[in-house]
Amino acid sequence: MSQSAGERWLGLSKGEDGEYVVTPASMLRSIGGVFGLIESAIPPVAFSVTFGIWSNAVLSAAVALALAVILGGVQIFRKKPVMNAIASVIGIAFAAFLATSGGNGSESAKNFFLPGLITNGVWAFGLTVSVLVRRPAIGLLLATFEAIPSNWRSDRSLLSITTRVTLFWSGLFLVRLAAQLPLYFANEAAWLGIVKSAIGLPAFALWIFLSWLMLKRTIQTPR
Repeated sequence: MSQSAGERWLGLSKGEDGEYVVTPASMLRSIGGVFGLIESAIPPVAFSVTFGIWSNAVLSAAVALALAVILGGVQIFRKKPVMNAIASVIGIAFAAFLATSGGNGSESAKNFFLPGLITNGVWAFGLTVSVLVRRPAIGLLLATFEAIPSNWRSDRSLLSITTRVTLFWSGLFLVRLAAQLPLYFANEAAWLGIVKSAIGLPAFALWIFLSWLMLKRTIQTPR
């Protein structure tokens, strides 16, 4: 049976009734599965290790980008979510450009990790704002997949749990910023990749699991 666009490109999973479902397994698949978790860590770690050895931003960026292309190709060959593979290569390519656009030393090399820092800041800000305006992003996401009723905001218990989970996710991005910003301003490009990977998608997978535990009694089976 051929895959739908949602399954092929985004890694979304369908239940027995043919509707897309939100589960830890489907969320893990959307980021490429276990291999995707490993894949996401390899380019930044390779960049940091290479830079730590040779202190050469151009060489480090080239190594990271080459690995990203190879790993992205492997993901597509293994019929994993296409969008995840493409986005990974584009992200590494942009990071490599930033890392080499200001020279070949550590002050330029640290910018390899600037897109990730900005992304974390935007997510933390956006999630927090969604809570402040009483439209927690996790609630909107679950309602989109019909995992909670469309009138969820009028239900105090649903509004409360989705608010807590949304703040929980905002906390993840703030933790990432707290761990990486001091290294960024200290021009520690060799350490940034190690720290980024340690609290990157592995932490993302953990947050998915913990969020599922918080929400499992709330989420309903799509009709």
